[in-house]
Amino acid sequence: MEENRLDLEAAPFNLLQVLTPVCSAIQPLVEEKNIQLYVENEVPDTIEFNGDCARVRQILFNLAGNAVKFTGDGHVLIRAELDEQKRCLLISVNDTGIGIPGDKQGCILTRLNRLILLPRVSLAVRGLVLRLSKSSRN
Repeated sequence: MEENRLDLEAAPFNLLQVLTPVCSAIQPLVEEKNIQLYVENEVPDTIEFNGDCARVRQILFNLAGNAVKFTGDGHVLIRAELDEQKRCLLISVNDTGIGIPGDKQGCILTRLNRLILLPRVSLAVRGLVLRLSKSSRN
């Protein structure tokens, strides 16, 4: 990976190939902490995406895992929906945990303008990706 460049695969996948393993992986910690995990998937199963399934899964796992880690009471909500007006896929992770102060969010999250193309529904994806530190690139 070059500086400020992330190479992404382009292969067909279904959103359930992202959601199912992430939820399965974090479920034991959810149960251990006695909190709830909710998933609201508004994306039809018939929609196939073309992009980097492993990268999307990794990002969602990191975000959802941190949400579970820092939620002591309450719930974590993973929500996926298509916004046809804005032409994007929205995946959000919300929780009742302590949160990240607004002035620190820019250090952790960076915009990713094009992660997946959705040729069958003519949508583009926008999302958030964890910024990699220089030490983790080596």
